[in-house]
Amino acid sequence: MTVLIILAISTSYSCSVFKQEILKKNNIPFQVIAKGNLKGAGSEGVCESNIIIKTKKDWDTLLLKLNSSRVNLYEFSNLSIDFDKNIILACFDGVQSSGSHSIKVVDVIEYRKEVRVFYSKLELEGPSTQAFIQPYVIVKVPKTQKEYVITELKQ
Repeated sequence: MTVLIILAISTSYSCSVFKQEILKKNNIPFQVIAKGNLKGAGSEGVCESNIIIKTKKDWDTLLLKLNSSRVNLYEFSNLSIDFDKNIILACFDGVQSSGSHSIKVVDVIEYRKEVRVFYSKLELEGPSTQAFIQPYVIVKVPKTQKEYVITELKQ
Protein backbone atom coordinates (compact mmCIF):
# COMPACT_ATOMS: atom_id res chain seq x y z
CA MET A 1 0.00 0.00 0.00
CA THR A 2 2.80 2.39 0.91
CA VAL A 3 4.49 1.61 -2.40
CA LEU A 4 1.31 2.54 -4.28
CA ILE A 5 1.05 5.87 -2.45
CA ILE A 6 4.70 6.70 -3.18
CA LEU A 7 4.24 5.70 -6.81
CA ALA A 8 1.13 7.89 -7.14
CA ILE A 9 2.90 10.89 -5.57
CA SER A 10 6.01 10.52 -7.75
CA THR A 11 3.90 10.15 -10.92
CA SER A 12 1.89 13.23 -10.00
CA TYR A 13 5.09 15.19 -9.30
CA SER A 14 6.78 14.17 -12.57
CA CYS A 15 3.67 15.16 -14.58
CA SER A 16 3.63 18.52 -12.81
CA VAL A 17 7.33 19.09 -13.61
CA PHE A 18 6.68 18.18 -17.27
CA LYS A 19 3.80 20.68 -17.43
CA GLN A 20 6.02 23.41 -15.94
CA GLU A 21 8.67 22.70 -18.59
CA ILE A 22 6.13 23.16 -21.36
CA LEU A 23 4.42 26.18 -19.83
CA LYS A 24 7.56 28.14 -18.94
CA LYS A 25 8.43 29.59 -22.32
CA ASN A 26 9.08 33.08 -23.53
CA ASN A 27 9.43 34.45 -27.05
CA ILE A 28 12.77 36.19 -27.52
CA PRO A 29 13.10 39.09 -29.94
CA PHE A 30 15.62 38.58 -32.73
CA GLN A 31 17.03 40.85 -35.39
CA VAL A 32 17.81 39.63 -38.90
CA ILE A 33 21.19 41.16 -39.72
CA ALA A 34 21.77 39.37 -43.03
CA LYS A 35 19.69 37.24 -45.36
CA GLY A 36 20.34 36.18 -48.91
CA ASN A 37 22.27 33.74 -51.04
CA LEU A 38 25.94 32.92 -51.23
CA LYS A 39 26.76 32.85 -54.93
CA GLY A 40 30.13 31.13 -54.99
CA ALA A 41 28.65 27.65 -55.68
CA GLY A 42 30.18 26.42 -52.43
CA SER A 43 33.60 28.05 -52.89
CA GLU A 44 33.18 29.92 -49.59
CA GLY A 45 33.64 26.63 -47.73
CA VAL A 46 30.43 27.01 -45.74
CA CYS A 47 28.55 23.71 -45.74
CA GLU A 48 24.88 23.25 -44.86
CA SER A 49 24.98 24.04 -41.16
CA ASN A 50 23.73 26.03 -38.20
CA ILE A 51 26.35 28.08 -36.39
CA ILE A 52 26.18 29.66 -32.93
CA ILE A 53 28.64 32.55 -32.68
CA LYS A 54 29.47 33.77 -29.17
CA THR A 55 32.73 35.68 -29.73
CA LYS A 56 34.07 38.38 -32.02
CA LYS A 57 36.85 35.99 -33.10
CA ASP A 58 34.29 33.41 -34.32
CA TRP A 59 32.31 36.19 -36.05
CA ASP A 60 35.43 37.44 -37.84
CA THR A 61 36.25 33.87 -38.93
CA LEU A 62 32.79 33.47 -40.48
CA LEU A 63 33.06 36.85 -42.22
CA LEU A 64 36.40 35.81 -43.75
CA LYS A 65 34.73 32.71 -45.19
CA LEU A 66 31.83 34.73 -46.56
CA ASN A 67 34.18 37.21 -48.20
CA SER A 68 36.65 34.60 -49.49
CA SER A 69 35.14 34.48 -52.97
CA ARG A 70 35.32 37.46 -55.31
CA VAL A 71 31.70 36.77 -56.18
CA ASN A 72 30.65 37.60 -52.60
CA LEU A 73 31.14 41.14 -51.34
CA TYR A 74 29.37 41.22 -47.98
CA GLU A 75 29.65 44.45 -46.04
CA PHE A 76 29.27 44.09 -42.29
CA SER A 77 31.59 46.97 -41.43
CA ASN A 78 28.79 49.18 -40.09
CA LEU A 79 27.38 46.39 -37.93
CA SER A 80 28.31 46.63 -34.26
CA ILE A 81 27.73 43.54 -32.14
CA ASP A 82 28.28 43.56 -28.39
CA PHE A 83 29.11 39.91 -27.67
CA ASP A 84 28.73 40.56 -23.93
CA LYS A 85 25.00 41.12 -24.56
CA ASN A 86 24.24 39.28 -27.82
CA ILE A 87 25.10 36.20 -29.83
CA ILE A 88 24.80 35.50 -33.55
CA LEU A 89 22.94 32.53 -35.01
CA ALA A 90 23.62 31.66 -38.64
CA CYS A 91 21.67 29.10 -40.68
CA PHE A 92 23.07 27.98 -44.04
CA ASP A 93 21.20 25.77 -46.48
CA GLY A 94 23.04 23.49 -48.88
CA VAL A 95 24.04 24.66 -52.36
CA GLN A 96 20.94 24.76 -54.59
CA SER A 97 20.85 24.64 -58.39
CA SER A 98 18.25 27.39 -58.78
CA GLY A 99 17.34 30.72 -57.24
CA SER A 100 13.97 29.53 -55.99
CA HIS A 101 15.18 28.68 -52.47
CA SER A 102 15.26 30.69 -49.26
CA ILE A 103 15.74 30.16 -45.53
CA LYS A 104 14.30 32.13 -42.61
CA VAL A 105 14.25 32.15 -38.82
CA VAL A 106 10.64 31.73 -37.73
CA ASP A 107 10.85 32.04 -33.95
CA VAL A 108 13.22 32.11 -30.99
CA ILE A 109 11.70 30.72 -27.80
CA GLU A 110 13.28 30.55 -24.36
CA TYR A 111 12.30 27.53 -22.30
CA ARG A 112 13.29 26.79 -18.74
CA LYS A 113 16.51 24.99 -19.67
CA GLU A 114 17.28 26.08 -23.24
CA VAL A 115 16.64 28.54 -26.03
CA ARG A 116 15.20 27.01 -29.21
CA VAL A 117 15.66 28.69 -32.57
CA PHE A 118 13.20 27.52 -35.22
CA TYR A 119 13.95 28.05 -38.90
CA SER A 120 12.41 26.87 -42.15
CA LYS A 121 13.68 26.28 -45.65
CA LEU A 122 11.41 27.66 -48.34
CA GLU A 123 11.00 26.83 -51.98
CA LEU A 124 9.68 29.94 -53.66
CA GLU A 125 7.04 29.81 -56.37
CA GLY A 126 7.26 31.47 -59.75
CA PRO A 127 10.13 31.87 -62.19
CA SER A 128 13.63 31.32 -60.87
CA THR A 129 17.16 31.82 -62.07
CA GLN A 130 19.33 28.86 -63.02
CA ALA A 131 22.32 29.58 -60.83
CA PHE A 132 24.05 27.80 -57.98
CA ILE A 133 23.14 29.56 -54.75
CA GLN A 134 23.33 28.82 -51.04
CA PRO A 135 20.55 30.45 -48.97
CA TYR A 136 21.45 31.78 -45.54
CA VAL A 137 20.06 33.89 -42.71
CA ILE A 138 22.00 35.46 -39.84
CA VAL A 139 20.22 36.78 -36.73
CA LYS A 140 21.25 38.54 -33.54
CA VAL A 141 19.62 37.48 -30.25
CA PRO A 142 20.10 38.50 -26.61
CA LYS A 143 22.74 36.40 -24.84
CA THR A 144 21.73 33.96 -22.13
CA GLN A 145 23.56 31.25 -20.19
CA LYS A 146 21.15 28.62 -21.51
CA GLU A 147 22.01 26.20 -24.29
CA TYR A 148 20.92 27.23 -27.80
CA VAL A 149 19.26 24.54 -29.92
CA ILE A 150 18.61 25.28 -33.60
CA THR A 151 15.76 23.25 -35.11
CA GLU A 152 14.44 23.09 -38.66
CA LEU A 153 10.68 23.21 -39.06
CA LYS A 154 9.88 20.67 -41.78
CA GLN A 155 7.13 21.65 -44.20
